[in-house]
Amino acid sequence: MLNLSENLKKALEDRQTTITELSFDSRVTYPRIAGIISGKTKNPRIETVTKLAAALGLTVDDLLRDKEE
Repeated sequence: MLNLSENLKKALEDRQTTITELSFDSRVTYPRIAGIISGKTKNPRIETVTKLAAALGLTVDDLLRDKEE
């Protein structure tokens, strides 16, 4: 899930938003998002990834995609 962590960080930077704002918009808790970004949460539920992607205006594939593709 390293790609998810990196892609989520980049999406936050690109949109100039914070974990707090993403948490509010996605209804995913701050600690859960922080855990994904830090790599502590290795396998988040697909429902969580779907909520994060929707809140960022991305697809699940965008968040999981390897940057080399």
